[in-house]
Amino acid sequence: MAGRELRPDEQYDGERFADVAFDQAVAGNSLFLDCSLAGVSFSDCNLRKCRFTDTAMREVRIVGTDLAETGWQDVTLTGADFTKATCTDVDLRGASLGIAAGFEALRGTTIDSVQLVTLAPQLANHLGITVED
Repeated sequence: MAGRELRPDEQYDGERFADVAFDQAVAGNSLFLDCSLAGVSFSDCNLRKCRFTDTAMREVRIVGTDLAETGWQDVTLTGADFTKATCTDVDLRGASLGIAAGFEALRGTTIDSVQLVTLAPQLANHLGITVED
């Protein structure tokens, strides 16, 4: 993917993105299908209405990026940073969520009940809630 820019309304099928920085990229309404992103950063990008399906994201930084109305299905996020990302109406149902901190970035997202149960211990710890039976 080196040297290639992201563009709106594109389909990225089986692409491997590694150690690349996308600054102010406009790729709204694109589909990332069966992609792998490792060490990738998105800074001040427009990814509005993008769909991420069967995609793995490891050590990805998404800073100041518009993720509104995106769809996430069967996505694995490991070590992701969503600092100041706009996440209104993001549908994360089906995504693998392993969030250690920064739960505020989930505001406005939609998750399913299985994801909620999976995140419950981390959310409780983050909020200082002790759960005892």
